[in-house]
Amino acid sequence: MRPMSNPAVKAVILLVYLALLSLIMGFDFLRIVNLPFLVMVSSGGLLLALLGYRKGSGKWGYLQKLKIMLLFSGGLTAFLANIAFLSAGTPDGAELYAGAVQNFLPLFYGFLFYFILDLIRVPQDGPEDGAPPPGGGAENLEDYDLTRRELAVAREILLDLSNGEIAAKLYITENTVKKHVNHIFQKVGARNRTAFIVRFAPKPESKA
Repeated sequence: MRPMSNPAVKAVILLVYLALLSLIMGFDFLRIVNLPFLVMVSSGGLLLALLGYRKGSGKWGYLQKLKIMLLFSGGLTAFLANIAFLSAGTPDGAELYAGAVQNFLPLFYGFLFYFILDLIRVPQDGPEDGAPPPGGGAENLEDYDLTRRELAVAREILLDLSNGEIAAKLYITENTVKKHVNHIFQKVGARNRTAFIVRFAPKPESKA
């Protein structure tokens, strides 16, 4: 069976699933829709992602940043909503429970946005917006939000070393290398080593 690749179809399936859950559990599906919270979480995530955007990251790099910032925005909005709720007075047990459930909707929205955006797959071999095509030159690793250790690991990947070889060379464990590699690929929007090397390996100098 061929897997579905259309993010819109997957998002619709998710919404249908939530609607079915509401029907089975007997609650009103529309009660999880809160327009002010939706606006606060989405606009907060967009703004925070824009503030953390680094030149040269391209749209896929921005997408990775946006997913994380939407989660952060959801959690922050939920926290502040509960603080505002408690500051308004001293609710009894039933009011406290109802208010807490309602005010945790932003966190739910953050996870929902993250899930939907995660359905958008980064092109396996395609460069970022504005990046040179394969064979046309290398992107600069310094333009991305990589830590010093991630930069060191990234340079070893460009030398075509395995995770075990990188671990031995940098005196770290292979599991640590794997974590760094995953973080690197996520930050730069590369699906695998081949796509990473194509984009970042130095261009061979042509002989005169």
